[in-house]
Amino acid sequence: MAIEFQCSECGKLLSVPDGSEGKEARCPSCQAIMDIPGVAKAVAVEPVVDPPAAPSGEMNPYAAPAIETPQLENLFVDETDVQRDGPPWERGTVSVTSFFATVKSILLTPNDCFRTMRRRGGIGMPLLFGLVGGLVGAAISHSLTYLLHGSLIPLSLGLGIMTIVTIPVSIALGIFLMAAIVHLLLRLLGGAPYGFETTFRVTAYVSGATNLLSFLGLLPFVGIYLTLLIPAVYTIFGLAQAHQISNSKAATAVLIPVVICGGYYIFYHLVLAPQLL
Repeated sequence: MAIEFQCSECGKLLSVPDGSEGKEARCPSCQAIMDIPGVAKAVAVEPVVDPPAAPSGEMNPYAAPAIETPQLENLFVDETDVQRDGPPWERGTVSVTSFFATVKSILLTPNDCFRTMRRRGGIGMPLLFGLVGGLVGAAISHSLTYLLHGSLIPLSLGLGIMTIVTIPVSIALGIFLMAAIVHLLLRLLGGAPYGFETTFRVTAYVSGATNLLSFLGLLPFVGIYLTLLIPAVYTIFGLAQAHQISNSKAATAVLIPVVICGGYYIFYHLVLAPQLL
């Protein structure tokens, strides 16, 4: 026969095995400690019946209350249509104004720009931006080369047409290749919660904006390093904001190919080139 009695603190009905009278018990509800009464005293206590539970939405008033299962928060909610409205290049009509407004946003406020960049929505608009920036940057570099050196490489009609075709193709391939390498490294580092499209969009926008600074490559000694480091820095900022990862992970993924390219350039010009001459 079990001994039933009320908790002296919260009034909850408790039940202990027969023969436990005189010992101490802890209430599982309020954690209060009390002495277990004898059988005579315990029998005199009327059990407290909890009020009937509210209906759980069914017609049966005695149905057990429904237990709500907590919903796990989705850490990777796509904010494309909620908080990210994209750079000016994607908000309205494609124009010179929207192009340079996007360039200004990327170069001056990269964190804010890529914090609002759409993670999805196709690669067409970012790729077009990268192509326009690459072509404009190439035109600026060639013009400065002409002004500084007074001559350009003469091109025949066939070679000129080939150049016009190959430059955009090489720009597009460069964007795809860089995005693929960086995204692979991000995956290996556990820093790519979003897909390849997000990495590609960052790479394309950075390429389009920083290619306008490609004329810095004409500077002696430091030019080649500037053309490698400037896009790398902006890509780090962009990936950190777009993928919502730490700057260290983004920097590791971006700087590995940059260091390899820079190391090869130094090795070629300091070791291989003198031997070939």
